[in-house]
Amino acid sequence: ISARTYAYHKMIHSGLSSYGANLDDSATYQVYNNIKENVNTTTAVKETRGQLLYAGNELAETYYYSTSCGFGTDAGIWNANNIITMPYLQAKEMTIGNYTYTSEALQTEEEFQKFISNKNQYHFEAEESWYRWSYEHEKPENIAEKLKNRLEKYPNYVFTSVDGISWGNQPLEEGFVITDIQIRKRGMGGTIEELLIITDRGNILVKNEYHIRAVLTDGETNAVLQNGDSYACGNLLPSAFFVIELQKGENQVTGIKVTGGGFGHGVGMSQNGAKNLANLGYGAKEILEFYYEGCEVRK
Repeated sequence: ISARTYAYHKMIHSGLSSYGANLDDSATYQVYNNIKENVNTTTAVKETRGQLLYAGNELAETYYYSTSCGFGTDAGIWNANNIITMPYLQAKEMTIGNYTYTSEALQTEEEFQKFISNKNQYHFEAEESWYRWSYEHEKPENIAEKLKNRLEKYPNYVFTSVDGISWGNQPLEEGFVITDIQIRKRGMGGTIEELLIITDRGNILVKNEYHIRAVLTDGETNAVLQNGDSYACGNLLPSAFFVIELQKGENQVTGIKVTGGGFGHGVGMSQNGAKNLANLGYGAKEILEFYYEGCEVRK
């Protein structure tokens, strides 16, 4: 129902009209990588034929992702106006009862550090491998190279400043060394919205959870999941719900350790959360109403 609604919404509001298409199979449009049909999902498609999710008289924007860290965020991570236009996508704790934090509390470093360092057995995905993960490497030069590339390609999300006051898109002098990395702003539920990179030639500010996830990897190291499995991150951290520990030496960062949770952007429905709610006996309507508050299923 969620995927069908998403597809119908894009048929009405096409993002790829210049290509004669409504969406593609990439991370830009709820990535599915053109995988083959599965008998279970085909059955679900047939059993819910014609059912769509509505917010009032409009189709809901049914974003979803793999796994939560125990908290989700709102659509404000992409654009502040989304909070007004999509109020049904709320930052909330992924449990029914047994709440531990508010979404506002997790905007502070101290509270988010406590949250991500612990496990709430009542979270829907507490036993999922992606519920908690870690990632560390000793290649800050790779981060520096990624920052230079993103500054050139994404000037609306990466900014530089020599004086720390005025921000623009002028590249820093070649050979800059990273001296500190700071989380400057967290959104509702704790996802990182602004990351400050301090160098010996000036500062770099990275905005948007996707770009923040991209610049901190070295392109080689694997993440370690809570069950001990290893995952090849490639050029993107699993989520932006994390804290950072730095290794330093001779006035520069020599390595980073990231401790985080969840997989994906954290907006809307967690797929593993929905699966576990179904295993507890909740039906499709109840699950959708939990993740998309105030919406309803109609034919």
